[in-house]
Amino acid sequence: MVDLTADIIPYQAIAQIQLGANIEVYRDELLMMGCEHKENIFSNQSIEYFHLQGVLSVASRDGVIIGITAETEYQGKYAGQVYAGMTLQQLKEISLDLVMANGALILNQNFGMVLWLASPNDELYDTVLELPDHAVIDSITVGNYDEWKFFC
Repeated sequence: MVDLTADIIPYQAIAQIQLGANIEVYRDELLMMGCEHKENIFSNQSIEYFHLQGVLSVASRDGVIIGITAETEYQGKYAGQVYAGMTLQQLKEISLDLVMANGALILNQNFGMVLWLASPNDELYDTVLELPDHAVIDSITVGNYDEWKFFC
């Protein structure tokens, strides 16, 4: 059951939607919640997106969930403290171990989730030190970003 207050769990889940699960497990519930649905075919792969504006996005490839994103109206948190909509200053009060990669923040070397900055901060700055304290975490995506370790 989808729970918009559930914890954000790196490498695993947001809203109790499990990374790596078959999208069919959640399809009907996501559609009943009012999620917009899009499907595209790229190189013989089916890519599906479910999006509940301001709250949640789910992406699947060939039926397997590959990414789940919590947006600013999502009520759950990571470790009871980190959530979309918080400022960089609030994040710094929790942890100074922040690195920037590909326009996103990695917290505590945890590559099972990325924190996306609101525009234009995601494009204007290259390091955490350059970011203004009032920059907002626009969304948090759970996935496997281990390959980004080479950039940090």
